[in-house]
Amino acid sequence: MKKIELRVLADDIKTAANELADIGVLHLVKNNDNELPDFMDNKFRRVFSRAFSRLNKVLPFVQGELLSAQHQQKNNEENYASMDELLQADKQLKDIWGLISNIEEKSRALNEKRKYLLQQASSLEKFLDLDLDLARLGRQQQFLSLQVGFVPAANSHDLIRALSLAHFVAKMFYSSEDNNYLIVAGPAEFDADMRHLLKAAEFRETPVPPEFKDHPEKIREDIEDNILIINSKLEELTDDLNEVIVNNLADIEQINELILKASSYFQVSGYLRGKRFFISLEGWIPEASESVVSLRLKQQLKHSFQMSVRDPTVEELPDVPSMPRHHKIMKPFQALVKNYGLPRYGEIDPTGMFAISYVFLFGVMFGDIGHGLSLILIGWLLRKKLDGLLLIATLLGSSSIVFGFVFGSIFGYEELIHPLWQSPMHAPVQMLLYALIFGVAFIVIAFVLSVRNLLYFQNYKAALLGSKGLSGLLFYIAGLNVTYQLFVHSDVSMLEILLMIAPLSLLLLYKWTELEGALLERILVVFIEGIEAVINSISGTLSFLRVAAFSLNHVALATAVFTMAAMMDVTGHWITVVLGNIFIIVLEGGIVAIQCLRLEYYEGFSRFFSGEGKTYKPLISKIQKEF
Repeated sequence: MKKIELRVLADDIKTAANELADIGVLHLVKNNDNELPDFMDNKFRRVFSRAFSRLNKVLPFVQGELLSAQHQQKNNEENYASMDELLQADKQLKDIWGLISNIEEKSRALNEKRKYLLQQASSLEKFLDLDLDLARLGRQQQFLSLQVGFVPAANSHDLIRALSLAHFVAKMFYSSEDNNYLIVAGPAEFDADMRHLLKAAEFRETPVPPEFKDHPEKIREDIEDNILIINSKLEELTDDLNEVIVNNLADIEQINELILKASSYFQVSGYLRGKRFFISLEGWIPEASESVVSLRLKQQLKHSFQMSVRDPTVEELPDVPSMPRHHKIMKPFQALVKNYGLPRYGEIDPTGMFAISYVFLFGVMFGDIGHGLSLILIGWLLRKKLDGLLLIATLLGSSSIVFGFVFGSIFGYEELIHPLWQSPMHAPVQMLLYALIFGVAFIVIAFVLSVRNLLYFQNYKAALLGSKGLSGLLFYIAGLNVTYQLFVHSDVSMLEILLMIAPLSLLLLYKWTELEGALLERILVVFIEGIEAVINSISGTLSFLRVAAFSLNHVALATAVFTMAAMMDVTGHWITVVLGNIFIIVLEGGIVAIQCLRLEYYEGFSRFFSGEGKTYKPLISKIQKEF
């Protein structure tokens, strides 16, 4: 990346913004150290924001693409939007949106009314078989007690019989899947007896809507007539809306193009510094784009301009945007790396190392030919639902297949093929040893990458003396040597101990010089730092024992499945084998994937990868919602 500073006359800034947006390589930054004051075109930004908001409201009503906005005339001398044009566009949009919103408000009100009528029609359905004025059911009678409601279907016949014996009249007028609806009538003086019988049968009262004031059939006809009237009005409003769109389509297309032109300057305007006629703009561009930017500006700007391009300073490195690029095969792994963070500009991008080590670790921990093929099959079946799943499933499955041949395992069966090495269960100590060796190599590489990154950012003290620098690496290697001598030879020389203490002392001394505060506080922090360095070295290395542990666990689970299957008859045997393998693929496969990710993040990335990079966001000729 190169730092670019562009200085132009105010007359050219809008053209420059459009050309830079069309090239699409400039990542804008605001330089607060620039001696020029902010040049914030507040009026332009205010009018643009208002017009853009109104345009976004109008566009959903326009059918089809606005092709004119996609084909701007690049050689037009006024390939930008003036303030007068923007004000006129804003006024036009206000008028157009006023017409549309008025129609939409009327449509909304009619749709709400239609929805209410449909709900009434649904409620009326229960009462259609009643040949009486429903208004009478909603009024309290002086001498007659009326109840309308439902009971569970199983209770309805017993309730009707009981009411008949008590000299009440009950009629069933509607049935649903679980309930029967009844109308019950009787003398008002025996209302308490009626309610007692109804309660015993789990009767639930159904209130009659107050709007129902006629015979059900007549009410239904009125509802249907009203719905037809509303539908007719909605069709008229739709025609009105289409007429508004057709009459204003040409204006909307022109305004859309105008807003597109203005959007580039709108994006740039928040980063400008200048005074009267002189404006400065800064940002980052890829090194290969320098000549393209210079040539385009020379061709399009009316007046002379100054453009300086330089490498970033050390102080600027943390703010330089990062633009990692990888082969498409790395896409799923890039997403996992990005989940941890984005590499800073100049920092080692861990994606390649991550992809190789992750696939390798997964294969070792989940080595089985059948299970690997199953993962590939699952990825193929779900390829359309999860982007990138087929690729990563194929890579992980292939690794499992390779180590399946190494271990001689097919769906847990270890007798079907001869292994290239042997089953992990037959050599558990060797598996643990190999896992430790891999872990040591992994951590040493992480230290080396950390030293390289620190040197790149010219943090020389941390690179030599820090816990993630050369002192930390030497302490780790010396500590491994001391541990090896104690466990293998039961003896360690004073020189070897001194070689371990020396880098640890340098590490602690560096920490001491970096601290500020009271003496006791500094002593405590340095002491904790020393303990942490020792613990991290031990725990980080031992973490890789899980590689062997899960490899052994994979075999142990298969053995458990076959042990249970051996207790079954022929049918039960195969059902157990199939279900057991599904369990291993789904559950253990998921756990292994997570454990591999944990090793990468905590034993790898945390040692050398900051993940504090800034995303490269070039200025582009496109209207974006973020405005």
